[in-house]
Amino acid sequence: MKKMIMLCRLVILFAALSLCSKNSGAQDKFKYQPQYVTYGETFRVTYRPDVPKAPVTGVVYFFRNYRWEGHDLPLTKTDSGYVGKSVVPAGTALMCYRFWVGDTVDVGGRIPYAIMVHATAAQLAPGAYTEWGLMRVKDSRGQMMPIVSPKAEIEPKVLVGLWTAKELENMDVQRHLFYDVARSIKMQYPNSSKADSILVKKAEEILHLNEVTEKEMIMVANTYDYVLHRRSSADSIKKLIVARYPQGLERRLQYLDTLLRHPVDQQNRLALNTFFSQYPLEQYPLTDYLDQSTGDPGLFFRVYSSAINKGFMGKQYDAMKALIRNCPDQLMQWVYDHVVDYPFHSTTPAITRQQQLDFSDFIVKEIFRRETLQDEGLTGRAYYAPSEWHRLFLDKNKRMLAFHAGLQYANEDFPGAMKTAAMIKPYIQYESIDFNKVYAKLLVHFHKNAEAKQFIVNAVKAGKESPEMVVMLEDFYTSEHHGDAGFAPYYTAMIPQKKTDEMHARVKKELIRVPAPDFEIQDLKGQAVKLSAQKGKVVVIDFWASWCYPCKQAMPGMQSLVRKYRSNSAVQFYFISTLEESPLYKKNVTDFIIRKKYDFEVLYDTENNATRRKDTVFDAYAKLLHLSGIPQKVIIDQDGFVRWVAGGFDGDTVGLTREVDYAISLISQKKSE
Repeated sequence: MKKMIMLCRLVILFAALSLCSKNSGAQDKFKYQPQYVTYGETFRVTYRPDVPKAPVTGVVYFFRNYRWEGHDLPLTKTDSGYVGKSVVPAGTALMCYRFWVGDTVDVGGRIPYAIMVHATAAQLAPGAYTEWGLMRVKDSRGQMMPIVSPKAEIEPKVLVGLWTAKELENMDVQRHLFYDVARSIKMQYPNSSKADSILVKKAEEILHLNEVTEKEMIMVANTYDYVLHRRSSADSIKKLIVARYPQGLERRLQYLDTLLRHPVDQQNRLALNTFFSQYPLEQYPLTDYLDQSTGDPGLFFRVYSSAINKGFMGKQYDAMKALIRNCPDQLMQWVYDHVVDYPFHSTTPAITRQQQLDFSDFIVKEIFRRETLQDEGLTGRAYYAPSEWHRLFLDKNKRMLAFHAGLQYANEDFPGAMKTAAMIKPYIQYESIDFNKVYAKLLVHFHKNAEAKQFIVNAVKAGKESPEMVVMLEDFYTSEHHGDAGFAPYYTAMIPQKKTDEMHARVKKELIRVPAPDFEIQDLKGQAVKLSAQKGKVVVIDFWASWCYPCKQAMPGMQSLVRKYRSNSAVQFYFISTLEESPLYKKNVTDFIIRKKYDFEVLYDTENNATRRKDTVFDAYAKLLHLSGIPQKVIIDQDGFVRWVAGGFDGDTVGLTREVDYAISLISQKKSE
């Protein structure tokens, strides 16, 4: 062991010298001085961005008292680069820098912009070696810290061999970082009894400290449970913790576990609110429960999501809102989806459209209320500095805010919708087709036609337009050119050729030739339709259901294809309603078709004696083509062979339309081979 430690020291010294040499070069992007820094000293960094004219802001992160904290770094532009100075606080073990260059972030490459701090001239601060390694590996969720580049990731053997081994005997380090250190050792030595015995020995040393805290004891228990997988040892420690701290964190965690495992009656099903009354967040912050090493985030999320779901389904909306006010930031998108968005994926939504808007307003106001709060569990701010937090906050919540802007538009709150949309546009760019559609409509509503046209053109070039946006673009073109002649080539020329070529190659590769099972089922009017009677035509089948949200989301694109081929008697479309569950499914189907003003031909699948579901036709095709779920698009050629199949829907209506259209054209152009 001593030889191993000596070897580690030599390697670490070599690595440190190499790092110093690397950063002291005159041409480096990131330089600093002095080369060795101690508490209280002023530390100077110089940064030279790759894009000289872009605005640059800096942030310095201190790993101080075993926690990261971010601070704005004032920068002065000089001939040699941007210069920033900061005084190193006592208790700092590491400093890490990142720079915002315009809208991009630079955190270094294989070597982070990070420096170890000395407690004395001859001794690095406790935790410097260990955290230098830990910050460069993925956590238990498979994520790396955003203050370092993915290129900086090191393997577990490097982490253990070079960094954590150096401070394994430092009790001050281990009582703070033992869980992560143990996890790193187990990643490298998953089946080593020797490694386990070393960790058990260290765990017992922590437990037997005279001044051991409850959180340190929980950290050891969690290490036994989740790292060493010794549940009985963990349970024994937890009993000891509860006996020593009868009103402590472990007791609170056990109470939460009771709420999850033993459902209470209807009147008390939101007992979690009572829990927060007894243990207010001002005294017992969410981070107590959400820290992987000293809490139980998995348990907390399960309890919380269950309580909110019960409140929503039980229409206990006031109690549910009280829970949302205390909801962890990490769950807020889940809450928004389940309370605002998903209810309308159902045929019979549990709430009204007005309630949907009210809930959305409430949640959006709640997330903005949290932006300046101190509880990291509520804000999700973690260690980010003030100057970068607002943009990170908007980026983190952009999906929720984009949906909210859509609701505001649908409810004719056009000023509110524009305010919300403009706020997140720099962060969402063109990545969301639904947002693009709403933003384009808002621009047109406010008579910003030139801006709307350019926005749509950019969206088309990004491959992120909706059918409605194409119609708007055609209207602009028609107005400018006094007619729509020439619009088709104008529009097609915008579509990235590479994307088109890739789609064509993929569809060609996906072509098959399998005999299509015949069927005879009824349409909406009760008239029988037989597949074999359509021989000589290309038949496009869309398997869908009235309860299937993605099926219905894809239908505007399919409707446009139906209209395109309406005058082509060689192509036939059938939309087969299958896997229906409601006794009122025929009414649901009819109401949906009428409400959306679709004019395509719908057929009803029939009762299947084998599956006891209304899926006779779909089941035959599913077995033949190995289909799983709906929606499914199936194209049958003129000779009765299945030639192409596509399942699911990713939200790109225009992309789906082009894909199906190209498959139809391929199959129509040639006889079956």
